[in-house]
Amino acid sequence: MPRARTHVGEVHANEQVRYREKLKARGTPEASDVDVAVAAAVAVSFARSGGKPNGDAAFNALVDLAKQILVDRGYDLGEADRKTRGRLQFRADLDVLSAVTTRPSKLPTSPRYSVFNDRLSRVPRSERSDRGGV
Repeated sequence: MPRARTHVGEVHANEQVRYREKLKARGTPEASDVDVAVAAAVAVSFARSGGKPNGDAAFNALVDLAKQILVDRGYDLGEADRKTRGRLQFRADLDVLSAVTTRPSKLPTSPRYSVFNDRLSRVPRSERSDRGGV
């Protein structure tokens, strides 16, 4: 049911319009846009794994955490699992999202990423014997 119009509500709605226009002009996504992008990224990862555990503990933990949040909010575990899997598996835009994630990124590469890529061991350099560590 729509809310009754009030002066305070109208003022707030106008402020929101101006705020959203500023965000758009700066190219800043709204929180809901980020939420949708994160959900889409998880769905693409899920599709690439064939919907099966793929040994990626972080990914599996993320999906389990989403289900736990739903259960904590009062939803049935079985229904939360069913709906979560459905949202991850049956997206009409999966082909488009997969294409976006497989083409070369336009994002600048973090200098930390190259350091991470060069790292062959989980043992920090400061603790490795070949680097003068302990």
